[in-house]
Amino acid sequence: MSKLDSLIVLINSMDTAEKRYFQLNTKMYEGKKDYQLLFDLIDQSGLSADSVKVKFKKHKPDGSFEIICNHLYNLLLDKLLAKDSEKEVEFQVFKAYQQAKFLVKRNLFNEAFKLLEKYKTIALEFELFTYFLLLAKLEIRLYNQLEFNGMDENKLIKLQSRIETVSRQQRAIENHTGLYNLMSLRQIKQGTIRNEADKEKLNNLAFNELQAVSGQAKDSFEAQKLHLLFQSAYFMKTNNPKSSLKVYYELNTLFENNRKLWGRPPYYYLSHLKGILN
Repeated sequence: MSKLDSLIVLINSMDTAEKRYFQLNTKMYEGKKDYQLLFDLIDQSGLSADSVKVKFKKHKPDGSFEIICNHLYNLLLDKLLAKDSEKEVEFQVFKAYQQAKFLVKRNLFNEAFKLLEKYKTIALEFELFTYFLLLAKLEIRLYNQLEFNGMDENKLIKLQSRIETVSRQQRAIENHTGLYNLMSLRQIKQGTIRNEADKEKLNNLAFNELQAVSGQAKDSFEAQKLHLLFQSAYFMKTNNPKSSLKVYYELNTLFENNRKLWGRPPYYYLSHLKGILN
């Protein structure tokens, strides 16, 4: 797929609000740029890639089409990403991490620590364990830089213990996710079990999954979600759709009780709905 083809797909996927956001944030008042002409040609005309190129050359015979095409593509990615970052918790937490590092460069350590403390709590609330570890490790590094001014031994031990606990949670989830992905691949590629060898492989995988569940926090949304998704796939693999559907209803209750943890886009929730319909 050429860059122009990718650009056409990207623009056609934008909704009205995204197009308005892009137009408002590309300084239309300074005069129409070449990339804005290209955007309008793709957005308004429904032309093929070849036709867009021909029409653009007709309007701008001296313009470098490939350079303008690349510029528009990168600009769209930047603007759409910025718009998405306003809503996604992951972006907000990572932005706080970057802001804290910037504040330290300006010797605003207290402000940096306040920011880290606030977003560590948010990261744990949304089970964003990787982001929590980033923030917590930065916090310890900054205290070390300040020769642990404002931190006593008990506070350091408590924070390091929290880091170790969250690290174990993250590793357990990664392992659990890997097992679910393997189950999904086998279900998609191979369908239901056909012989004793398939049955033995499935049982080994199910045993490993039970061990993965036992090593995680019982109230973890991510752990419960992965376990139910795995169970449902297991029952489908063993040609037991009734039990699989029962698990999907349990999964639906879990999702409905934890809407803020769906993610954007809510891939697992959509996959869950597809499973119920199938």
